[in-house]
Amino acid sequence: MGLVLIGTGGTIASRSTRQGATASVRAEDLLETLTPQWREQFSVEPLDLQTAGSFALTLDDMLAVATTAVEHASRSSVEGVVVTHGTDSLEETAFLTDLLYGGRPPIVFTGAQRTFDAPLPDGPENLALALRTAASRSMRDRGVLVAFQGAVLRATGVRKQHTWDLHAFRGDDTSTGNSSDRSTLDGAMAPITGPMPTVACVLGVPGADGSAVRDAISHGPDGLVFQGTGIGNASPGDANALAEAVSQGIPVLVTTRVAAGPTRPVYGNGGGKTLQDSGAVLAGELSTAQARVLLALCLVDTPPTEALQRAERWISRHATVPTSTN
Repeated sequence: MGLVLIGTGGTIASRSTRQGATASVRAEDLLETLTPQWREQFSVEPLDLQTAGSFALTLDDMLAVATTAVEHASRSSVEGVVVTHGTDSLEETAFLTDLLYGGRPPIVFTGAQRTFDAPLPDGPENLALALRTAASRSMRDRGVLVAFQGAVLRATGVRKQHTWDLHAFRGDDTSTGNSSDRSTLDGAMAPITGPMPTVACVLGVPGADGSAVRDAISHGPDGLVFQGTGIGNASPGDANALAEAVSQGIPVLVTTRVAAGPTRPVYGNGGGKTLQDSGAVLAGELSTAQARVLLALCLVDTPPTEALQRAERWISRHATVPTSTN
């Protein structure tokens, strides 16, 4: 079984030092943590792409990981690809890869909450699960996956839910849906060389006067994601500032700070209906982190208005929950 293991650093590849945990373990050494039976079961080609904490990654770094994974998954001799990655931004890189990938072999992201040299590391178990998932024919045509602490989740919609608990991620289990539920962004599979567009993120809070939004606008971002309250709402001050951003040609996506549920255009006077009427697009169930990735990718070599329409089409297909009629 021909698999490729791409190491990118993170806690799974980190050792403890006096200056704090530091990523330094090679992909080849990660394989050595598996039992001999595991190593004999798979033919794995290790590749070290980078060694960093994922909190230090830029969108361009994430793009490098995504394109490398897609390139290797496209090789005829490869049955699956595993990417070891820091958990801080794994949800962004895995999602970006999912948007770019339309192939059949699984691309599986994994990581760890405990360092490589911890007394009871969780990395080996997660790596074994990821390799098994990447080698499984039942996982073909399912796009990009996240294998962690016994669960195999779809990359689109996955979120880190805990800072240190071993059950770090939540999302849609691969037992739901089918192989036709692919999240690839239309036209995004062509090689992208970067640099990735700049997308600012602004946190909305009750009583905000719009100054945080205007400050973000002043730095000239290519796009903006606004994390609202509730079902996707903003204070009147922020709503006015977001309307100014749209009028200046800056595409705006609106997410929510709530851990579950979609944004919807329900309320006026600064609510989601007001934001939608001003030209912003509600991001459905996408988290702020993944909405930023989607908008940045849509903006690559694309005018702002067209990019926002492209993002809106993707959201309507892949991140929107039908309104209940009950």
